[in-house]
Amino acid sequence: MQSALDQFRISIQRVRDLISLHNSIKAQATAALDISDILRSALVLSVSALDYYVHEVVTLGMLEIHRGTRSEPAVTANTN
Repeated sequence: MQSALDQFRISIQRVRDLISLHNSIKAQATAALDISDILRSALVLSVSALDYYVHEVVTLGMLEIHRGTRSEPAVTANTN
């Protein structure tokens, strides 16, 4: 599970780098240059990083349940 967290942190650092790049370019460029795609790509990368992390954590949890090293979560009945 640590590698999934490490990969998430690497991806989030790349998001921060993209935002810093955007801010640096914005400070030096004119309004004629549209650099909003840099922020859009940072948002996409952050969503992708979270998706990957959740997917890996769920997969590892399911494997642990299958191996018997983790108990299955309790299922509660919906009383609505």
